[in-house]
Amino acid sequence: MRGSLIGFYRNLEFLLRNVPSFVPFEGLPQQATTGPELFTALTVDYHFPSAHLTTGIMGGVQFPATFESTVREGSLDASRTLVIRQEGDFDILPPGEQQLPIVGARGSVKWELSDILSSYVFVQYVHDPNATRLVADPGSGTRRIFQRADQLGAGLTVQARY
Repeated sequence: MRGSLIGFYRNLEFLLRNVPSFVPFEGLPQQATTGPELFTALTVDYHFPSAHLTTGIMGGVQFPATFESTVREGSLDASRTLVIRQEGDFDILPPGEQQLPIVGARGSVKWELSDILSSYVFVQYVHDPNATRLVADPGSGTRRIFQRADQLGAGLTVQARY
């Protein structure tokens, strides 16, 4: 049996290190409020030697980095929050909304079929309530709405070692 706990902190400037800001070659505005990314995950797996099988489960939570600023829309000041997961991967939240934690879980099985052949399969679930999309609105032109927060995925890898 093996277990591990991982955690990290990354500030917004680090996440955008290859593109210093949302506008290339310009720093983040002084008036903006930024928040760091915080992440932690716990993994536990167990190896069954006679079956050449290793099963595992992982769970984690991420508080994504944020960028908040106030923009003027006509005579009104509107606050906008952007949720930044990584460089080039961000969502603009609807006005007045704040970022929420992203929760994920993964179950996996590694099966060593022989000395040279092994397979790895996993199923992963992610609950990300920060994902948005832009839709047409007859009253204002466009507006942001939340997408479905639940995502389910799976993968299979087969490896041959020579």
